[in-house]
Amino acid sequence: MQAKKKTGKKVKARKASPKLVLKKEDQFGVILEDINSKFDYLAEGYDILNSKFDALDAKVDKNHGEFKEFRDEANSKFNTILQQLFNIDDELQFIKS
Repeated sequence: MQAKKKTGKKVKARKASPKLVLKKEDQFGVILEDINSKFDYLAEGYDILNSKFDALDAKVDKNHGEFKEFRDEANSKFNTILQQLFNIDDELQFIKS
């Protein structure tokens, strides 16, 4: 059987390819396998995110510890300076009287 194109050339007609007919149970099995593979991707992504959150948590803990040390050291230095200012103020008051 031959068909004509609009250009006037003869073209062989394609034969219909045989379709694969699956049973409903087979179709359901394929769908379940697809869903299962998507859950595998989801679990893998969860594991990756979990490890990244653990690394971030460790960094935050480290930075918090460093910040606390810095804050304590700065408070100590300010208290020392404040004490020296009180001493100078006392000396000035003594000189005035």
